[in-house]
Amino acid sequence: MNKVNGDKRQNVSRRLSELLMGRNNYFDLIRVVAAILVIFSHAYPLSGDGSGEPLSRFSNGQINFGNLAVFIFFVISGLLITQSYLHSNNLIVFLKSRLLRIFPGLMGVLLFSVFIIGPIVTELPLADYFTSGGIVEYLKAVFLFPMQWNLPGVFESNVYKGVVNGSLWTIPFEFICYLLVGLLGFLGILRYKYVVLLFSLILYYFYTFGDSLLANSGHLFGMEIKTLIELSVYFMAGSIVYLFKDVIIIKKEMAMLSLSLLLISFFNGGFKPVFVIAGTYLILYIAYLPKSRAHVLTQYGDFSYGLYLYAFPVQQMVTYFYGGSTYVWLNFLISVPITYILAVISWYVIEKRALLFKKRNFFGERLTLAMLQLNNHWNGWIAKVCGYFFRMNWIKFGAYLIVAATIFLTYQSQPTAIEFPYTKNQNILKGDWLPQSNSEKYRWVAKQAGIVLDLPTNGHLLIDGFVPDTFTEINSIKVYLNDEEIYNTALVIGEGFFLDIPISNGKGNSIILMEFNDVHSPDQASEDQRKMSALISKIQVK
Repeated sequence: MNKVNGDKRQNVSRRLSELLMGRNNYFDLIRVVAAILVIFSHAYPLSGDGSGEPLSRFSNGQINFGNLAVFIFFVISGLLITQSYLHSNNLIVFLKSRLLRIFPGLMGVLLFSVFIIGPIVTELPLADYFTSGGIVEYLKAVFLFPMQWNLPGVFESNVYKGVVNGSLWTIPFEFICYLLVGLLGFLGILRYKYVVLLFSLILYYFYTFGDSLLANSGHLFGMEIKTLIELSVYFMAGSIVYLFKDVIIIKKEMAMLSLSLLLISFFNGGFKPVFVIAGTYLILYIAYLPKSRAHVLTQYGDFSYGLYLYAFPVQQMVTYFYGGSTYVWLNFLISVPITYILAVISWYVIEKRALLFKKRNFFGERLTLAMLQLNNHWNGWIAKVCGYFFRMNWIKFGAYLIVAATIFLTYQSQPTAIEFPYTKNQNILKGDWLPQSNSEKYRWVAKQAGIVLDLPTNGHLLIDGFVPDTFTEINSIKVYLNDEEIYNTALVIGEGFFLDIPISNGKGNSIILMEFNDVHSPDQASEDQRKMSALISKIQVK
């Protein structure tokens, strides 16, 4: 009895590096619980319950169980993926392991959706369903970019209309994080933990304080950059934990402090940035609690990925068989056991067998050797650069600091004109600018949007825009300079407008605000459901 209690006392205060050497942890169980939280979170919108889940209501909209679960997934992945790369120190081995872990299971759920769920619930005749090009498009989701959501005629009568598997949205983001670790490892940067820490702190800064900058940051490969930065912050938190494992102590007092900080932020704001640090520590603490009977839930396999993959379509099926809407708890309680069974089948039939191919050399010994030589070359080059940087004296450091400050201030300076697509300082854009791609030579505005420009004392403000002929709600625009109305005119739909506004009280950096009288609400048949007022192509001062 004393020996058992002694072992438990040791487990509550040990270095993380020691704990990571063993295999006794609850990471798999934590991920299973997180996957079940996702099912509970999705039960609300998929059942048609508009009240919102409890965690979102109690936190004043800061967080819901789905968000929380995804953050947990990314923290754990960041730790384990970084550990995986540093153990192999081989980019080919690392990428092969990641590909085998993600894509076989993903292909399994895509085929299950196409050939099992689709024929059962599609509103189309089976011949039309199988000959439709929509099936091929849906299967392209295996390439991740872009992700696909709809199958022909499937779940069209559900309250959450048409979406077959909404949970897949996180997989491209996670794969990008895998590639990031692979790149940092290949370049040898993972060997310099303080460089990785600095990179992570920069991401954390933008995540915590860069709302205005990230609000209009656009997309990358179809992924919202704001979301990519958010999830990368949690992923890098796990990575940093592994890199600093020798100095991190796991003890209950720190876990209590972390929990206290989370509770304070939960009720007073700032929960997400706090969770990056305090939540990561709590995950580690829980993962290394003394072993108990809870291990039985995961000792026969890692079912968390399968739970995550199959939950959404199963929940949509449950809703479908209840006529398109149902009760939250009914959806949840029916979906969990069905999804768990499918996850077990996925593990034993697909995922576990795919992982057996890790030991096979698909790329050939010559390519593997060439990659190792290239890896060593990059490591040596990066080591020289980092060594030079960290050995610099104060004179060199001051020079670099001046150059960096000059570049930053130049980038942040306010222009006198912008023409879309505008990819520079997004912080000058205010209000309801909608996302755009770099191929669009205009940008949509919803009701009210502004920009910070460097205005002369006297001059003319020129605005080029357009109101589509279907936007019958839009008939006028007001323009404000630093909260003072300076222009008001009627607009003609279906025609471009060119505003030439004289300025007599400009004073350097000033806020120009455009306000339309209304927004256009698209009909339900429209592919683009965004509410918009007009598009703007150019704003300048002369």
